[in-house]
Amino acid sequence: MTLEQIIWLSLFILTVVTLVSFFWVFAPYFPTRKGHLALIQKVAQLKAGDTFYELGCGDARVSIALAKAYPEAQIIGLEMAGPLFFWAWIKAKLSRQKNLTIKWKNIFWQNLSDADSVYIFGMTESLNKKLKEKFLAELKPEARIISYVFTMKEWPGKTETFKGKLSGKDQTKITIYTLPAPPN
Repeated sequence: MTLEQIIWLSLFILTVVTLVSFFWVFAPYFPTRKGHLALIQKVAQLKAGDTFYELGCGDARVSIALAKAYPEAQIIGLEMAGPLFFWAWIKAKLSRQKNLTIKWKNIFWQNLSDADSVYIFGMTESLNKKLKEKFLAELKPEARIISYVFTMKEWPGKTETFKGKLSGKDQTKITIYTLPAPPN
């Protein structure tokens, strides 16, 4: 390795470490537990041709798992934190799933009107304010919102809750909100 290559590699590593440090201070990362992926796959119930969005995909573990489980559906992961996006993008490429796309994007800048299902691991406050408004404004009738752990209040459509248990006290709750069908 030449001295110039060593300098560039060192600068790259320093930049990544700085960005990761900045990210951890301002936006903590809480990944979906790997053991809960089977329950998420089960309740997603995607069909051929469905479009699925993972909002704030982090390291893309849910997107990758669903892309493998549902190869006929289009899976799109959105992440706005640079280091996590980069990591998710690399993992997506290494997974070789042709039906998987990872985008570096703020979830509020993505139009979700083509979504059949949306997955979110968001805090209750954000779900009940901006995200609920966005879902009601953009999602098509009968689109599904899959919420990991947290819930929305006063949903106008159908609501289903699934509980899963891995072992011992490790439990989780997934709530699916379905937009109402259009009136006849």
